Amino acid sequence: MKDLYWAAGFLEGEGSFSSSGNRLCVNAAQVQKVPLLRIKSLFGGSIGVRKQHPSHKGGTIFHWDVFSSRAVGVMMTLFNLMSPKRQEQILKRLKIWKSSKPHPKHRTHCPRGHKFTKFNTYYTKKGRMCRKCTLSKQAEYKRKKRVSFRKSCSKDQLSFQF
Repeated sequence: MKDLYWAAGFLEGEGSFSSSGNRLCVNAAQVQKVPLLRIKSLFGGSIGVRKQHPSHKGGTIFHWDVFSSRAVGVMMTLFNLMSPKRQEQILKRLKIWKSSKPHPKHRTHCPRGHKFTKFNTYYTKKGRMCRKCTLSKQAEYKRKKRVSFRKSCSKDQLSFQF
């Protein structure tokens, strides 16, 4: 529990809760790497190095980032421990996340409502495909081809001489 209170205090002062499109991000930047290693051990994510800032007199700036569903987890875990201002920022970001459609690889059903199961799913260069939809599209295509062929050919054109 102490670690969560520490993380909330740290992110209250040094962190940011942001989004790019519907992709959420929680991050923090520090000159010292140790606090970032501690927060990474709690929530995962990655630590990187940013360019040196002139005001830091040549010191390196480290940053910790966590994205997408993991960022949502951090926001929800720490929500009650944050200040009202930070809670407002978190609510704004979570509202964006809730209103967005899931990434195609996380969907459980195709657009027509068929469930992606082991037997109803196959993969192409375009990604995951629904076998039922593909078969019905192929059948509809063949049916339309037969109808258009029959319309284009009259009975006179179909008679053959032997």
